[in-house]
This record gives sequence, C-alpha cells and structure tokens, in this order.
Amino acid sequence: MGKVASGREVQSVQSKRQANWFVEFTEDFIEKDRRTKSHVGFVLEGELEIDFGGERVNYTSGQGIFILEGENNVHKARAVAPLVKVILVEDL
Repeated sequence: MGKVASGREVQSVQSKRQANWFVEFTEDFIEKDRRTKSHVGFVLEGELEIDFGGERVNYTSGQGIFILEGENNVHKARAVAPLVKVILVEDL
C-alpha cells in the first residue's frame, strides 16, 4: 500500500477508463478539497462520513456508496471510526 496523504493509504489497479481503489482511512485523514468525480464503492470495515455540501451521510460496514459526477454532488470524506477500509471505483 502506498501512503498518499496523512491518514490515507491506497492500493490501485487502473485501466485506460477506470480506476479501482482499495483505501484505508484513519481519523487523521483530512480531505482538503471537495470532489466532483463519481464514485461507486463499498465499505468493508468502519464508518465513513461523506459531506455533500453540508448534508452529512454516514456509511458503515456492508453499505454501498454511489455518488454521481458533477457540481450538484460535490463531496468530501472523513473517517468516523479509527480505521475505515473501502473499495472505490471511478471512471477516468
């Protein structure tokens, strides 16, 4: 796994059109910028909070994540549990 930012480690497999990510977040992780890319994912362990412009949604172990691309779905994530493991897929 490669450490990308404080509190986040990533392992990825990419093709020309898609990236598949296994991500581990800790409570130290702070996502500085809001994201506009689409994501489909699954929480394997822990609890992840995603802030959609002030509306916060929590995803726990066993829950799927589906976020559409665009300014209407701008989002930012943070770990609620000490360790969060997530699989994410995004189009490139």
